[in-house]
Amino acid sequence: MSNYPKLNGPTNVGELTEFDPYDPNGFPSVPGVYVLYDICQRPLYVGQGGAIDRRLRVYHDKFWFKSPIVESAAYVRIDDRSLRESVETLLIKFLKSNAVINKRFVER
Repeated sequence: MSNYPKLNGPTNVGELTEFDPYDPNGFPSVPGVYVLYDICQRPLYVGQGGAIDRRLRVYHDKFWFKSPIVESAAYVRIDDRSLRESVETLLIKFLKSNAVINKRFVER
């Protein structure tokens, strides 16, 4: 018997998948939570969206979206919006100021 509480509601979460943040053709077109990493594999930014590819296309014009500041990326598919938002918030709070580009939920 497990000591963990039973989870209610949707709990389907996909596999962690890496992708090239500079190849728009390889951007995931699924809902989920994504993390952008620097050259040392430190998380810089945590985000979420109903279509990750649309969210990422916004960043290409940002001054910080350049190598080696952003070097790699990974995502996990999460279809449920409420769960996506909760996971994003939890990750940002967990990383605290280590996710240096995030502004929401980070106490500096």
